[in-house]
Amino acid sequence: MQLLRDLLGIFLLSCTVAPILGSCASAPVPTQPLPGQPESHWELTSADLSTKRLFRVSYSGDQGRGSFRIAMILRASSSYSLSASDTFGRAIWDLIIEGGDSYLVDHKRSRVCSIDTLMALPEDTLETFPLESLPKVLLGRFPVAPTSESPIQGQAADFLDQEGRRWTAKLDDTSISTWTLWSEGEPWIWWTRQPRGGILSHRRGSQIRWKEAVVEPLRDSNSRIEIPASYEQVECDESDLPELRQDQTPSSGSSSR
Repeated sequence: MQLLRDLLGIFLLSCTVAPILGSCASAPVPTQPLPGQPESHWELTSADLSTKRLFRVSYSGDQGRGSFRIAMILRASSSYSLSASDTFGRAIWDLIIEGGDSYLVDHKRSRVCSIDTLMALPEDTLETFPLESLPKVLLGRFPVAPTSESPIQGQAADFLDQEGRRWTAKLDDTSISTWTLWSEGEPWIWWTRQPRGGILSHRRGSQIRWKEAVVEPLRDSNSRIEIPASYEQVECDESDLPELRQDQTPSSGSSSR
């Protein structure tokens, strides 16, 4: 199906009020920090929850380049929504995560489907991370937890995740400054903190930048995104995952580390 494929094209390229999903990841990652590790590096904190945020996002890579906005409502670590809209405020898609129930709403095709939070977006910089980790990525946390008990030494971290992949990071007193996912002895994907945002880069040259424009308390924790009754119910699989290519201009070059 083309459903999710066109959706991500706007998740990273042209959105503000609609969420998204992606391709399949293998095994679930640990969700709890190990004893002795700063919880804020691995998990969302109470200060992160019960908030709503607006991010300005830009993408460049082999699927083109573009900009959009993402609205995130974060009730709990397992209850959130991401909404993408173009620069004119037109809704593109919504990603709705409610515990065991997860949905992708495609406003362009008037469709909705159930999804697996272990799916991941089919774009170089995001295909490694399951959908359930996207709030952590946006807020500057490690997307995965370590398997070792003491990965942090001073202001540096070096650890393996559950899948045996190597991660390194530089930290300051309260947050992560940068982290890197390695593959075959070389940096593969790396994230760098920016004022109120971050830059996520891939060795192949694609890059996603975002900046938090607005953050405020969530006053009504019971509010939910309503799915129009007229939308068609369809099934989603990996082939439905959206690509970053819609309403974008061709990329004339790529970024490097």
